[in-house]
Amino acid sequence: MWLLVHQQIQCRTVLQRKRILHDPLCEVCHVEDETPEHTISGCVLGKLFWEKLNMSQMLGTETKKLAHHQAYRENSQ
Repeated sequence: MWLLVHQQIQCRTVLQRKRILHDPLCEVCHVEDETPEHTISGCVLGKLFWEKLNMSQMLGTETKKLAHHQAYRENSQ
């Protein structure tokens, strides 16, 4: 979670910027580039993740603000 909040996860856009990958497109949904925000709330897998945790209100939250989101703090305790 720390890596995600600090936008340090090795998503496809980061790997493309480092010239490790050629295509940043999300391999799960093939709709958007795989950014930290897409990973947690833009992709169908991210949406399903939050829904399974009964935390749909987290959808659309910027990665920088995740740790400060009230729903996240309540469910992580």
